[in-house]
Amino acid sequence: MKKVLVLLGKLSITLGILYYLFSKIGWSKIVRVMLSADIRYLLIALSLAMLVRYLNAVQTQVLLAHQGILLPTAQVFKINLISTFYTLFIPGDMGGGVVKWYKFSRVDGKRAQAFSVILVAWLLPVFAIIMDGLIALAIKNPFSKTNLNMWIYSLLSLLLLVAIFIFNKSASALVDKYIMSPLFAIAPSRIEEKLRKVWESLKSFQKLPLFKVLSILVTIVIIELTGITAHYILGLSIKLRLSIFVFAWVRAVSILIQMLPISIAGLGLREGAVIFLLDKYNVPYADALVFSLLVFGVYVVISLIGGLFEIREMLTNKLSYCQKNKYEAK
Repeated sequence: MKKVLVLLGKLSITLGILYYLFSKIGWSKIVRVMLSADIRYLLIALSLAMLVRYLNAVQTQVLLAHQGILLPTAQVFKINLISTFYTLFIPGDMGGGVVKWYKFSRVDGKRAQAFSVILVAWLLPVFAIIMDGLIALAIKNPFSKTNLNMWIYSLLSLLLLVAIFIFNKSASALVDKYIMSPLFAIAPSRIEEKLRKVWESLKSFQKLPLFKVLSILVTIVIIELTGITAHYILGLSIKLRLSIFVFAWVRAVSILIQMLPISIAGLGLREGAVIFLLDKYNVPYADALVFSLLVFGVYVVISLIGGLFEIREMLTNKLSYCQKNKYEAK
């Protein structure tokens, strides 16, 4: 009952925000901008978004292989799409992460290793999104430049220090001593065992060969550039003539907002944020709202493709189960 009430609350927030935005802007303006979208640009943006998912699968496959979970890239790509489907219904990234963990861990039963891969594969893109968002905002800053730029450069410096700390092998010794050891001491024995497995799996990433680390970093850069380009092309589809740096930092903000477990798939919150941010560049409200809805539309199409893969897998498993029971009955 509690889960139903929470879901209804989030649905109410989503519908309430969307109703307010549509009522204030005007349905006719929104529909007019929507109908003006160039389908060719939309198809290109969709293709780039699919490429981002595939490159993410390439990166994840490297991390999985390091933990001894051997899956082909095509299978990881399919699991990524399926997990995206579930994020349509479960707020934030939680639902998708649980689906990935279940499908990765059932290969060899390596649950702790699968969890560590999902955590690292989630943190790396988030780190990159924040980094390129801050850089793009510093280049195309519509706010008071003096104070904000100072904060941007400070945050970038802090993020770089955090990155150095994470990938420094001596850093894990400090975390072991001051964080993990006290945590292990107070945790119940069953939880302590699981925490130790996850922590050891996370530390093992520091032993990745240099060429694999470089390949992951290069892949992340390509993913970010491809994702930014997809947003830029979606803007071009409705004739938004803005710098690609504007789309870069607005994309970063919208992705981070989408992670908040407040509304359904970030819908409503993301649109309000995009309207507010693009207003600083004198973009009409209707254009900003349609742009955000187009971004969500691409996300939905990819999610539905993942849903088709999931349905096919469920039917295949059910058919195999029925055939097995029929054979045993004979």
